[in-house]
Amino acid sequence: MHATVENLAKMMTYMRMDSYVIPHHSLPLPFEADGENYRPQRMFRIYKNGLMEYRGWGLAYSRMSPTGGKLDIMIGGIHPTDRWITRAYIFLIDEVRDRVVSRTITAKMKNAGKLILKFNGLDFIELSR
Repeated sequence: MHATVENLAKMMTYMRMDSYVIPHHSLPLPFEADGENYRPQRMFRIYKNGLMEYRGWGLAYSRMSPTGGKLDIMIGGIHPTDRWITRAYIFLIDEVRDRVVSRTITAKMKNAGKLILKFNGLDFIELSR
């Protein structure tokens, strides 16, 4: 398994998604989401072209200054690191597998799921977990 932006784009095309929200827990924040741009609530979205978007909201320093919070922020065009691409790959591949299995659970053909993956250019996905 090697997570690439091309593989993510193929999976998003199959799932009919333009973008995918990456679960960001325990990942180091990108430079663009740290420092002055830090917000306690965060969302990272990766697009088919391989760029990420950061959205942050909430009071940045609510204990220090309850009346002077920062505005919401949105920064696009972030180049994701391999760790971010791998995280998106791991979660998105599970969604693709679930969709293929749900579509082929009553199929009479033995390898219907593998054929669906092959015809959609998703040969790199294994259905057996």
